[in-house]
Amino acid sequence: MRSLIALLLLPVSIAAAADPPDALATARRFAASGALQLALDRVVRAQPREPAAQGWGDWEALRFELLERLDRHQDLLSRAAALPENLPRAQQRIPFTMALRAAGALGRGAQARHYAARLLWQQDLSAEELREIRLMVIQGHIADGRGEDAFRSMLRFQQDYRPLERDVAARFVESLLDLGMAKQAVNWLASLDNAGALKVRLRFAAGLIDSATAAAQAQALADRNGGPHAWQIIAETALIQNDRVKHVDALERVLHLAHAAPPTAGRDLWHAYQALAREIANQNQLLSGDDAGWGDFGSRRLETAPQQGRAFFAYLARNASVREVRHNA
Repeated sequence: MRSLIALLLLPVSIAAAADPPDALATARRFAASGALQLALDRVVRAQPREPAAQGWGDWEALRFELLERLDRHQDLLSRAAALPENLPRAQQRIPFTMALRAAGALGRGAQARHYAARLLWQQDLSAEELREIRLMVIQGHIADGRGEDAFRSMLRFQQDYRPLERDVAARFVESLLDLGMAKQAVNWLASLDNAGALKVRLRFAAGLIDSATAAAQAQALADRNGGPHAWQIIAETALIQNDRVKHVDALERVLHLAHAAPPTAGRDLWHAYQALAREIANQNQLLSGDDAGWGDFGSRRLETAPQQGRAFFAYLARNASVREVRHNA
């Protein structure tokens, strides 16, 4: 019996002791089949420790690919920062490109520019690769709030890539509007879709149409497709009209479309909740610090006026004097 158990365990022991010679091919098959974490585990276990070892660069390229596909942006950047300074240029291309994208995904403009510079100075890039890197550098300026640098880079990009595609022009305009740079964004007004909400938003922000016109056009667009730009306009015009309930409702819809929402959408909604809760509390003579009273009022409003109810609980989540009340809110 002991001999049988030993025989059954023998293949497992051998497999655990050493990876087969085709371990890299196996890891690639795992990656191709979608077993990303399993592939990464194989890379961590089997990759040679020394960069000078044969095949190390192939393992490293696969590691970076897997980290990117797993959205492990910080791990990818940490790995890129630890690469040897004397790494051959041929082995730098994939890590630096992916580090550039990871920095962009995390909104780290300075890091993105660092890796963009390494690629531009040390690699022979195709025209398409150069174009994409320049767009990522612009996005890095935007992420850092460097609006003037972003704007100048946009103008140079337009000079070099005429005629500018409509989707790129839309990205420029949207980013500049989020930075409060409507005057600069007007440079691409003619490039926008005439039937799109972004053009209405830009015309309103630049003072080319009044708030009533912008609100009417945006509402018509929102009724058709509910895009984020339409709801952003409705939120801005509602605030001008001092309609805080509508302002909150529109911002909630913007945030619901999170894949296209501006980076400030969450912050703006929290501020709107606070303002709406204080306005309604004043109208109903609720006492400041009466957490129980505010909570009861918010619970009742959730049934009939959900935006108001959510505003009260958002207020309590930030301002209640008792920790348990903040937690429950």
